[in-house]
Amino acid sequence: MTMDDKPVAPYHIIPEVAVLDDMPVQFRARFEKAVKLMYTLLGEAVTWEQIAEQCSISPFHFHRQFTQLFCETPGQYVSRMRIQFAVELLIEKPRLSVTDVAHVAGYSSSQAMAKVFKRVLTVTPKKIRQLMQSGTPEQMSNLLSKLAAPENKETQEYQLASKANYEVNFIPARFLKKEMCVSEHAVEDYMFATEDVGTYVSVLPLHQLENAWTDIDVSVGNFLNHSESDTILVPEGQYLCSDVLVISAVGYDASWQGLFDYAERENLDLDENGLCVEISHGGREDKTEGYLFSFQLPLKA
Repeated sequence: MTMDDKPVAPYHIIPEVAVLDDMPVQFRARFEKAVKLMYTLLGEAVTWEQIAEQCSISPFHFHRQFTQLFCETPGQYVSRMRIQFAVELLIEKPRLSVTDVAHVAGYSSSQAMAKVFKRVLTVTPKKIRQLMQSGTPEQMSNLLSKLAAPENKETQEYQLASKANYEVNFIPARFLKKEMCVSEHAVEDYMFATEDVGTYVSVLPLHQLENAWTDIDVSVGNFLNHSESDTILVPEGQYLCSDVLVISAVGYDASWQGLFDYAERENLDLDENGLCVEISHGGREDKTEGYLFSFQLPLKA
């Protein structure tokens, strides 16, 4: 697969899409507009009641229907989305101070944000930034899973990922023209899907996934059809593949988790000496529609 090969029908790991697709057509447009506004106005002092009125829905009916649909109240939804947004800013924007992150995410102060984080995530904002250096992928995954959309006793992103389209494909050898080794720079600039950094390929050794982020050799670049100096060989072989649309770091994490869970369910043998491959195809024109990824896990011959 080259950078020009885009998935044909990516699977949506976006809870809002799954929920609203089941709504009657006459109500869907209003709720789609409301959810989009709630998502895009997180950093502004706009209440869910004001959003309901903008969408020509009475606050009473909006609260009742929204809670039935999403298994949380509009206020709980906005609060969870704001925490997600703040976490993603902490990860993606290491040069932003914690105070700046709080203000951009719509909190009145860094103290107010820290109080919410401590209650919901049991960690401070500074601890989250430390996790991207001294922490492991599993520790970050455990943190992000606390922000997944509720669905009775389950969480929607991880439930959706369990039903994604997975295929075992033979992929010829590829050559990654390395532009950066992430462990030498900022891991957070590349690992999540909430900011459109365009198209890129990242590879990392499967056997290093239990290491701290700073001890994982993540290389980022673009695929070439031939070998050059300073290219990394991604060997030919069988790969477990999925193409997904995600809109948050939670969906991104669920996508990878779903891939590993599927391999375990189907008794597929992972190649511990192989390379995990992630291809970002960038965001849709409307960023609320998600970011397109291809994920590939190496399998034993």
